[in-house]
Amino acid sequence: MVIRVLYFASGDLAYGGKLHGLMAGSIFAGRISAVGLELRDCSVLLPGSGRRDARLSGEAYYIDAWRLSELDSRLEGFGARRATVRVEHGDVVLNAETHLAEDCRPATDTAAGRGWVRLLLVLPPRAPPPVQPMAVYLADIAGVSLCSSASRLLCRGGSIENAAMADVYVELGRLADWLEELGGEPVQVTGRMKPLDLTVFAVAPVAKKV
Repeated sequence: MVIRVLYFASGDLAYGGKLHGLMAGSIFAGRISAVGLELRDCSVLLPGSGRRDARLSGEAYYIDAWRLSELDSRLEGFGARRATVRVEHGDVVLNAETHLAEDCRPATDTAAGRGWVRLLLVLPPRAPPPVQPMAVYLADIAGVSLCSSASRLLCRGGSIENAAMADVYVELGRLADWLEELGGEPVQVTGRMKPLDLTVFAVAPVAKKV
């Protein structure tokens, strides 16, 4: 039986970062935020403890337990140690593993990768993704429903079975333009990715409240 652990990756462990190759073999599960963390500069950017009210945005992955042990040894050279942290996605709060570099100084230059995000995007039936997806999955999504079969937006409440969910790496300005073109706004939702039956943390374009 494969044991997979939810892992919070930020800084240079996130997609596009210098250390992202260490995440090879893991399963991307969307964007989440970690509570009480900030980025630290250890010659690479890694998370460390911050103010209690701080929020650090990053990426969720499912990583095999044996790969997590391998990550322990690979990050030890940067003074990073494994820790359990609280993460959030909308109203969902849960625990995840990460590596904290407590002995490094707070990062002052976090511009690398700024303005670009990797996320899971729930696609309405008539809305093409804002960029070419890296992959498209099926998922059962909670918190939104189809407004109609011809809609370019989703509606709040309910659920969707077998929704198309795109894994995209997109510039924030392009994402904002896409939402404006659709006339919608982003809402954080959760779902179950098929066929692995893993919880994922996605964003859905929904009709604006009036």
